[in-house]
Amino acid sequence: MNLTERYVVLCKELASLGYQWTPRPGDWILDITDESIGMLTTYIEKPELIRKVNVQIPYGDQIKELLAKRGCLENVQGGNVIWLDSKGNEIYRCTAEANKLNDDEHSLAALVEDFRRHGP
Repeated sequence: MNLTERYVVLCKELASLGYQWTPRPGDWILDITDESIGMLTTYIEKPELIRKVNVQIPYGDQIKELLAKRGCLENVQGGNVIWLDSKGNEIYRCTAEANKLNDDEHSLAALVEDFRRHGP
């Protein structure tokens, strides 16, 4: 994960679009009150309290699993990486070179676009 300003913006947007996550140890989080970043290290008894002031920073397999659950596919065509929604419509595209530099950010952008188009 290469945590850029755009990555953080995408995480916030994902939360604002209705993405609900269950906080668990190992999750990276962004505190929306002060923009600090941390990692959960213990189980949370009241996840709603964590979600009230934090958004998850999903990465790697977490993003890929969310895309897969929504029926989204990632395809490489020519010099591009293209994400398709569950109906086969293109939701996001980037160059293969850009994806290689920060694949998590581009996968997250595809996930956010799927939420924009289809809701939670």
